[in-house]
Amino acid sequence: MRTRHLVALVAIGAIAFAEATVLHTVDIHVPADTPSIATVTGKAEPGASQPPKTYDVAPLLRPAKKYLGVTVDGGVNTPAIDSFAKQIGKKPNLVAVFESFNDGFAASEVRKVYEYGGLAMIRWEPKGVPMADLAAGKYDQYVVTFAKAVRKLNLPIALTFGHEMNGNWYTWGTKSTTPAQFVAAWRHVHDIFVAQQATNVLWTWTPNVVTYLKQVKLAPLYPGDDYVDWLGLDGYYSQHGPKTYTDLFAPTIAEVRAITKKPILIVETGMEPGTARPGQIENLLTSVADSADVIGCAYFNLNATKDWKLDDSASQRAFAKQAGADVFGFDVGTIK
Repeated sequence: MRTRHLVALVAIGAIAFAEATVLHTVDIHVPADTPSIATVTGKAEPGASQPPKTYDVAPLLRPAKKYLGVTVDGGVNTPAIDSFAKQIGKKPNLVAVFESFNDGFAASEVRKVYEYGGLAMIRWEPKGVPMADLAAGKYDQYVVTFAKAVRKLNLPIALTFGHEMNGNWYTWGTKSTTPAQFVAAWRHVHDIFVAQQATNVLWTWTPNVVTYLKQVKLAPLYPGDDYVDWLGLDGYYSQHGPKTYTDLFAPTIAEVRAITKKPILIVETGMEPGTARPGQIENLLTSVADSADVIGCAYFNLNATKDWKLDDSASQRAFAKQAGADVFGFDVGTIK
């Protein structure tokens, strides 16, 4: 995950490193709004008309059916998404949009995802931004501009600011940032969005699975229930690591359940190629379907440092069989 990315959504130790490098660089050019005299106070400019009521994301918090997401190469690439949908027999309704912290809000991509029937998952990466400086307000102009653009579009998004913060492979991770600094930065960014009335956001706090990160406790990194809507998880099945849903996700779920009862979403996962992959796909999707705690999952369907892409017929058939269950998938725009 490097400068300005755009990829569509939905292992640890060595796999954790892979998760930090699997994304291809994709050029995104989304013009940002010019900051006005309105600041983080949220006060409107003199004479400005009132904007329409903010999109209500509450019905999307715990929908009756599960989210089924996918990441494809090439950004919000409708042909690639359609190809995956054809392979699995169902349209994905969760799509990831990767953005660096100096990017303008990807409004056109979010709109495209919504018109497809899905929810855009903004993977907002504050690369090179000291969390202490962010919390102190040194990036407020940019964050205000971004939040205003989110409010102006007025469509629902999920936002995974600073994901995998419990790892050491990002600048906002444990190597360069204390838990207190990360929490302060998260809360500050959240407060700016609220001040700008950009409440059409599902705030998705997303650590890496703890399988090989047991020395890093998650509780000090958690911003608090007032600042989080969903608990996201990033984790990959591995030939040399976790091979089952229980091995991969259960330890992290147990740890976060001691912190909060917020809904859980598997934001990023995948399996390496081989004879075990079809069974692991079945294991993933049946486990998500059977868990009232977990509201969905997204598959990372592209090749990078590992060949995560489901390019073999056995894996595609396994995915289609399990994803065909009625519990998976719905048109996000119809949930009001």
